Amino acid sequence: MTSITASTATISSASAFARQSGPRPGQPGELVTIARIIADETGKYSDQDKIKADFRLREIRSTNFFDYSLEERVEYGRLYNNSAYLKRLQTAGEKWSRILEQFSGWGGSDVAALKARIIAYDTQLTDFEKSLPDYAGLRERMVVLLGMQEQLQARADAGAFKYGTPPGQVEDAEARLILQLFNKQGLVQRTSDGQLVMPKEFAPYLQRGYELLGEGGFGTIQDTITLSPQARRALGA
Repeated sequence: MTSITASTATISSASAFARQSGPRPGQPGELVTIARIIADETGKYSDQDKIKADFRLREIRSTNFFDYSLEERVEYGRLYNNSAYLKRLQTAGEKWSRILEQFSGWGGSDVAALKARIIAYDTQLTDFEKSLPDYAGLRERMVVLLGMQEQLQARADAGAFKYGTPPGQVEDAEARLILQLFNKQGLVQRTSDGQLVMPKEFAPYLQRGYELLGEGGFGTIQDTITLSPQARRALGA
């Protein structure tokens, strides 16, 4: 069960360590601090701390990575690239690739295939893997796709839509909307604090997807990830 914040704006990666409207500027030493959290093997930092640090790291890499000195970027790379965390990240990616390949025989958009893929996500990925930034919002996107695919098939069965029709020539309003939303699934995301953010147009299809899975509605409980006191002190959060 999750809470949903409806939005019509494009979603950018949320900072793990500060709530601001835009990306934080480069701060000397921040990259190394993040890398040390991720690379820690002493138990000082939890998996959740490392995942939070990874969210922040990805924000930096996509916005202002080169605000940091060359020396700091090199040291960050040394720590990160040799970390057990990165190896676990790669293992998760390999596992998910096998799941995608396993259910690709149905084309990936078939309702039965999508259900099977969601079940595989639920049962084969660990809690750690599901919490990784690579998979933030992935389950919800699959549930949305499930709802959209079922509804599009219903419009086709009703004779209102024919597969293969160019999107610009689709006359049925719902079928046309679904086709438009197919290309915007990336807007369904989870932020670093576990909140689901999505354009409101997706909500009916998320609801329908949950119904098809037998899970009811999406409820009101918000999943969260919290930082340990050590991580908060280290990062000034």
